[in-house]
Amino acid sequence: MNVKKFSDAMSELDTKYIDEALNYKKKAKRRNWIKWGAMAACLCFVVVGSILFNLHNLTDFNAMIGKTSVDTVAIMTSVPVDEWTAWYQQINLSEKELEKYVGDEYLKTDSRTWYFPDGVNNLKYLICKDAGDSLTLWMFISFATEEVKTYTYGDVLSIIYGVHGADDIVSITTSPFQANNTDEGKAIQKKIGTHTYTDCEAINMFYNIVKDVICYGADGEDPANETRFSYSFSTENSDKLSSGESTYGTRRISIEFKNGTILDSWKYSALSGSFFEYGGIYTEPLEENDVYALNDIFGIK
Repeated sequence: MNVKKFSDAMSELDTKYIDEALNYKKKAKRRNWIKWGAMAACLCFVVVGSILFNLHNLTDFNAMIGKTSVDTVAIMTSVPVDEWTAWYQQINLSEKELEKYVGDEYLKTDSRTWYFPDGVNNLKYLICKDAGDSLTLWMFISFATEEVKTYTYGDVLSIIYGVHGADDIVSITTSPFQANNTDEGKAIQKKIGTHTYTDCEAINMFYNIVKDVICYGADGEDPANETRFSYSFSTENSDKLSSGESTYGTRRISIEFKNGTILDSWKYSALSGSFFEYGGIYTEPLEENDVYALNDIFGIK
């Protein structure tokens, strides 16, 4: 067929057939792009999904310990921390569970290596590996006071928790003291309730008061049962606090820091105007103005 005959034959074709042919080719290409695009999207979804799944399942020490009921063991050990000696208490957590939380090395002693928990850069908890490679978890309790008689809560916040100002505090939560577990005590605890404070003014005031509070460690005298202040819930018995008074006038304190760590060992007594911790750790009595300022924050009247 010569060029003229081919041209004549093409002119005889209905244009709709040509359009259909061209559109078919475009659709075929489009279908190929759609097919490969869908496959690529599926692959991307699988990869991203896998990453998110793995991230979701990465071990997070702070999250784990926050959901765990911390069970201490009656074993203490001392650890050098800066120019201090710090007392740590063993936490009952299985060695198998601890393996995935071993982070950067903090310190080597004669027969032990101490590690930060993975992703944690403060000293509230340390993981210890002994000479036999066994792992144990330890929690800060106090600084030793044999040579240095006192320290401040500011020292604890900065050296142990890496907190150097009010800006490092996210929130302060107070809850009723639960030493009184009678029906009366439970009713008081329910009435008091749990409250979380996040406003900058309250946090600044709290930090500026506690940073200078002198702590006696585990060797100090107990001022927590001494009544220095009277309130609407006080009785006439000045020799010994009733369990109801103690419940009304005492708060457990939990402080959340920006680094994700929570300090939850402090208790505050509005009756004695002092802080204390389990394990016989007490502070000096607070100034009167500081007591009233804390009472205003915590709603103690």
